Amino acid sequence: MTVEELKAVLVSMGVDEALITPEAVREEVGLDSLGIAELALVMNQERGVPVTEEQLHGVVTVAEVVALLDRLAARANGAAAQAASVQAASVQGTSAQGASAVPAQGTRARTAGAGGAA
Repeated sequence: MTVEELKAVLVSMGVDEALITPEAVREEVGLDSLGIAELALVMNQERGVPVTEEQLHGVVTVAEVVALLDRLAARANGAAAQAASVQAASVQGTSAQGASAVPAQGTRARTAGAGGAA
């Protein structure tokens, strides 16, 4: 996440754009307890960034908020990519097992049919 992306989120929450600079302290841009709760909600629901109010309370400046959100977004994206990879491998494994089982069953059926006719 960049300062500009956070600025867009904060402006959508009603924060004056002119107040939002990397050096600005959270409270200067409206991130008091209520603002932090709203930002955590927006980031979780609209941006898919799993941030808690406690994590946001632990940073001081807008630049620190950006760094925190960027780190959490990267971690969430990494976890999502890993889960997708595991799921794809599982689906491929299931397909491979199914493909190898089908010819074996068909072979038995043909063999049994040929033996019964002879």
